[in-house]
Amino acid sequence: MARLKSRLDTELENKAKEAAETMERLESEVSALRAELRKAKEFEEKLAKAEQAVEGLRVDVAYARRAEEDASRSAQEWKIKEGSLETRLEAASHLNKRNEESLASLTNSLEDCTSTLQDKQSQLLQLEDKVAALEKEASE
Repeated sequence: MARLKSRLDTELENKAKEAAETMERLESEVSALRAELRKAKEFEEKLAKAEQAVEGLRVDVAYARRAEEDASRSAQEWKIKEGSLETRLEAASHLNKRNEESLASLTNSLEDCTSTLQDKQSQLLQLEDKVAALEKEASE
């Protein structure tokens, strides 16, 4: 029983560690993406100022349009990265849910084993009482 509990505890700890590592890695990636997003927003602000400064000049307008296309490509890339990150987050959430379900199942199994053990112990006590009664009866 102690080995089963120890094994269950070890398995639960491993699952918890895996989930924590996954969440930590995803949080790190989110943090990095947020920093990159801030940089992209700063870039977009600079682009807007540049467009105001060069308004009316054809050469500068062409330059601003190219910069706008670059920003659009970056925005598309960010959308793709966002989708990827959302997919990873969903996978991590799914993994976490599976871990929770596994923990619940293991807990139920442990409770069932405990209940069975208690039943067997109760039966053993009853049998010991019967044996004692039969020994007493036999000695009389």
